[in-house]
Amino acid sequence: KYVVTNLRTPARVIFPLGPIEQTQGRAWFEPRLRVAEPGLSGAVLDASDALDAVVGDVRALRPTCGRTTLVGFSQGGAIALAYAARHPDQVGVVIPMAAWVPPELQPGPEVEIAALHGTDDHKVPLRWVRRMVDTLKQSGGHATLVAHRGVAHYTTRQMRRRARHFLRMSIAVDWGSRDGRSKR
Repeated sequence: KYVVTNLRTPARVIFPLGPIEQTQGRAWFEPRLRVAEPGLSGAVLDASDALDAVVGDVRALRPTCGRTTLVGFSQGGAIALAYAARHPDQVGVVIPMAAWVPPELQPGPEVEIAALHGTDDHKVPLRWVRRMVDTLKQSGGHATLVAHRGVAHYTTRQMRRRARHFLRMSIAVDWGSRDGRSKR
């Protein structure tokens, strides 16, 4: 909620919130499924299919200029990235926080990525996110990574402020173009 407070501009922003309740938040798939396991890609793809219905409903209920912006933490960020890879015509920007997806699930250059990640995140190592962002840049995409020193696998007030900044910038770019697509 903090990320979108006082935006004062019509925008379609979705924060993927997983359906599985956990003691420390929510999940999209079994949290014991770790990044290095082969079942991860399938779980992320299944969850991005579930997100497709949500995005469709939100697009119908909240028509506005521009494509959808997805903001997600951990699994929510991974789902947002995979969804953007499968539906680049619907997503303009993804702001993943403490999130990463395997190369086969990464979006292409049509989607802007503004990744926020902690330097001390041992669940999703920063080097994986750095490699993902570098790959997106090399393919001609607009990708940014802001590493937050001393932060593990959680978000800080500074990260949420930065997410809000990226969100405002993406809205300004979409509103500044005639067809609602990012100029980047």
